[in-house]
Amino acid sequence: CSYGCDFCSPSHFFGRRHITFYTRGRQLFDEMIRVKRRCGNNLITFVGDDNFLIDLDRAEELRQCVVESGEMFSIFLFGSADRVVQFGAERLAEMGVELIWIGRESELSDYPKNRNVNFKEVVADLRKYGIKTILSSILLLEEHTQENIMEDIEAHLACAPVFSQFSHYSPVPGTPLFERLEKESRILHSIPLEEWHAFKQPWFVHPHFNLVEAEKIQETAYRRDFLELGPSYLRWAAAELEGWRTMKGSNKPHLRRRSANIAARMWKYKVLLKAVEHLAPTEHIRLMARTLLDEMGKDFGPPNPLQRCAAQGLHVSGRIRELRTALWGDAIQPPTKLVTYNQ
Repeated sequence: CSYGCDFCSPSHFFGRRHITFYTRGRQLFDEMIRVKRRCGNNLITFVGDDNFLIDLDRAEELRQCVVESGEMFSIFLFGSADRVVQFGAERLAEMGVELIWIGRESELSDYPKNRNVNFKEVVADLRKYGIKTILSSILLLEEHTQENIMEDIEAHLACAPVFSQFSHYSPVPGTPLFERLEKESRILHSIPLEEWHAFKQPWFVHPHFNLVEAEKIQETAYRRDFLELGPSYLRWAAAELEGWRTMKGSNKPHLRRRSANIAARMWKYKVLLKAVEHLAPTEHIRLMARTLLDEMGKDFGPPNPLQRCAAQGLHVSGRIRELRTALWGDAIQPPTKLVTYNQ
């Protein structure tokens, strides 16, 4: 991405340039078709592009190609808030965007990409078309204090994204943030590099938080996200239902086809929500699942006997998993494989 936020390693590694391998939407569409046919899957992830919508002309050409072809894709991309607003949720839905990662950062930050952006409205507009948002916020900005950081977390939660990321401010070598903190002798070089990942403790001295306090505030943010907004799969199902209701009566055939694809998945959500009713750790989450299931039932009917049976299976497997976690913890660590090659 060419925006060059002070913490962004890829942006500065590539000299704040947006390097495009496919300069035209038509080229990109042709490659997507090739991948779809080769892999037998319409899931496309633009994981190597930190701000896909920075070239709005290319994005629009891709949207036109998708609509004209009648092809249906499930796209995951990264996009800055300003470009999401400019392109619009409906056009993203027509392109086939299923999931989008947006860096909210913080109400206290002043990154140009987020100026004058109402994130609550942006997330709501995307959800209206069934587009799920991964909303990313930064903890431990210089401006964060013990008094205002919870307000910032609450502002994030008020957006009600499907997925949330709360990462510590991350001074990575090669970024302006690292260079500044290094000059100020605030980088904690005693912390090994493999721990510089932003999801436990920071590796720099913050004026208002020590390392333990920083770890606890991050844990609090994630716990509140789960307990107040519910499991992400529940939020995913809610966004799908809202998108279906928006697009089912659209005068645009491509959006109606997208709504039909959503409708075909509703049986899975009914199974899941019925299981959540029994597995939910709090009455609040249980009520959320029950309410959403009732809403879904208005359009798709209540769970049938087969779906209820499947939900019971999930319930049992969930309880088994709870027992496993209680006895051995919840870490899932794949075994290490060592391969020796002849020189």
